[in-house]
Amino acid sequence: MKTLIIYFAALILPGFLSHQIILCQSSVDPSVLIGVLPAAGPTGFNKGEVKVNQTSPAQVSLIFSRLLKNGNGGEAGTADQTESIVVSINDETGNSEFTLLMIAPERNEEKAIKVKGKYTGKESVYKNDYGCVESNMIFLINERFLVEIKGNKICDTSVLYEIADKMKTETLPL
Repeated sequence: MKTLIIYFAALILPGFLSHQIILCQSSVDPSVLIGVLPAAGPTGFNKGEVKVNQTSPAQVSLIFSRLLKNGNGGEAGTADQTESIVVSINDETGNSEFTLLMIAPERNEEKAIKVKGKYTGKESVYKNDYGCVESNMIFLINERFLVEIKGNKICDTSVLYEIADKMKTETLPL
């Protein structure tokens, strides 16, 4: 009887069946996302604790940070500065429209990218009169897992790519 109702609904509302199947897909266990995070950060960065958001869908994050004595150039008289990188992975099951919007470049400082040669996304670098503010990389894995790598006071995006390269993205389910 259920099959007949679903078939009938699919005839009446085109696209309904495929949308409902996506919505019924369950979120992965956060431990799967934790396994994707890099074991170590870039040289000189300390690894923080992994944080798990217990909501559905699954979300995990990790912070790498380093203290630069006397600011960026080590100049005497300048304040110490902390650089940090936040890596987050979200299981966006059922939010395909949202994820496509998140990875699409919208502003002048954003550009389209491919991470690891296969994951579509965008990157951006924000600066102001005082220098570097942040860099950001967002990409989508398997049309489901949204990854964001955000560098605070880091404008060299190669550091973000270094982290992305250390991620075990191939362990995520399709």
